[in-house]
Amino acid sequence: PLTIVVFLDANGNGVQDGGELGIPNVDVTITESDGTVRTVTTGANGTVTTNVPLGNTGVNVDDTDLPAG
Repeated sequence: PLTIVVFLDANGNGVQDGGELGIPNVDVTITESDGTVRTVTTGANGTVTTNVPLGNTGVNVDDTDLPAG
C-alpha cells in the first residue's frame, strides 16, 4: 500500500513534526506505471492509503484544495 500524507509543514523541514496537522479533503491524483490515472482524497487526519501496482507511480496534490497561505 501507498500512504500519502498532506500536512502544513510550518517549519519547512519536509517532515511532519508534532503540532503540524494533516490537511483533510485534499484531492491527490495518482498516475500508475501502466498509465492508469485516478484520484483519491485525504481523510480527516490528512492521510490516504491506497494500493498501487509495482513500478513508478506519480503523485500530484491538487493545490487548489489547500488552505490559503
